[in-house]
Amino acid sequence: MIIGAKDSGKSTISKELCNILLSTKPRKTSTIYYLDCDVGQPEFTPPGLISIVKIDKPILSAPFATQIRTFHNSFYYGDISPGGDLDLYISILKQCFSEFFEICQHDANALLLINTLGWVENFGKEILDNLVKIFAPGCILALKRGYVHVPSTAGRVLFHDAHIVPDNRKISPPKLRDLAITGYFTQCFLKSMNLEVVSFSDVSVRMVSFEKIGIFIHPSHLIPSKAYLAALNMSTVALCTVPEKFKNDFKWQKLCDKENLPYKIEYSDAAATKPFFKCIGYGLVRAISIEKEKIYIITPTDPELLMNVNVLAIGNDIHTPHWIFQTQVCLFLFFLHFSNDFDRLSMPLKIIGMHKRNVFRNR
Repeated sequence: MIIGAKDSGKSTISKELCNILLSTKPRKTSTIYYLDCDVGQPEFTPPGLISIVKIDKPILSAPFATQIRTFHNSFYYGDISPGGDLDLYISILKQCFSEFFEICQHDANALLLINTLGWVENFGKEILDNLVKIFAPGCILALKRGYVHVPSTAGRVLFHDAHIVPDNRKISPPKLRDLAITGYFTQCFLKSMNLEVVSFSDVSVRMVSFEKIGIFIHPSHLIPSKAYLAALNMSTVALCTVPEKFKNDFKWQKLCDKENLPYKIEYSDAAATKPFFKCIGYGLVRAISIEKEKIYIITPTDPELLMNVNVLAIGNDIHTPHWIFQTQVCLFLFFLHFSNDFDRLSMPLKIIGMHKRNVFRNR
C-alpha cells in the first residue's frame, strides 16, 4: 500500500512498482493486481469507479492512454470525491477485498498493489484507517511530503522522501478527468472491414430497449422524473448491473408511471446498507427515440457483456468532455427526434434567467 499527501508521487511510484514486479516477479507464477482508490483520477478507468485491475503489461503512459475497454472488477461510486458518501465508499472497498479474496482462491500467488488517495487529513485519516483494517497490507510505503498519517498496522512500514519536480504545465483535475473520459471513448475508433473511423458521428451504436433498462441519477442532482430522458441525452453514463445481494435494495419505478418509458432507479428506504452497482464500462448516449423506445449508446465495451447491462448511471461531476461535441466532422446526425412527448419531458431543463431564480428563491 502506498500512502502520501497530494502530489507526493504516489501514482508514479505505483506504476514504477508495477513495472518492476512485472519484470522481476517474486515468483514465476505471480499475478499483479492494482487497486485504485482515487475515484477522481483513476489510473485505468474513467472517474467515479473503484477498481481492481489485472496488470499484464508495462504501464508506460498517462491515465488517458492506459484506459481499459471493459471492466471486470469495478464498482460504481458515482462521484469524484469520497467525501460525498463515505459509507458507500467504505462499502465498495470491502467489496473489493471480497473480490480479491475470490481471486486468491484461484491464484495463490496474486499480489495486490494499493494506490490510496492524497487526502490525509480529517476524513482522509478515517479512509486510510479503514483501508489498512480491511486489507491488512504486508507493507506500507509512506511518501513524506509534509504531514503523513500512518495507520496502525502489523505490516512493515517504509518511509521515503517524496521527490518533487517543479512543473509549470500543471493540468487542472477537471481537464485530467475529461482527458481520461476522452481516452476511454477513443477506443471506439477501430478499423473494421477496412474502414477507419475518425469521428464519433461515424461510430457504430448499440441499441437498448426502454423495457430492459433503468436510469439512475446521482442523488445530488435534483431532477424530476419527467426530465430524466433529457438529462440522459448526450451524457456520459456508467453501464452497470445490480449485484445479486442488492436486488431488493433499489426501487424500480416506471418514469412518469408510463409503461412505454424506462425505469427510474432510486435507493430503497428499507436497504440495510448502501447498495451499489457493478460497472462493466462507460458509454455515451448519442440519441434517444421516444417513438421506437430505444436508447442509442456509443461504447468500446465488450459486446458480449453488454447483454447483462440493465442500469445506466449518471454521476456527479462526471461530464461528457466539450471537445467531443466541437470536433465532429459530420453535420447531419440523428440526435433526438423531437416530438410533443419529448417537449413535455425536457421542459423542466429549459434555461431560467437569474432574475427569475432569485424571485422564486425569495418567495
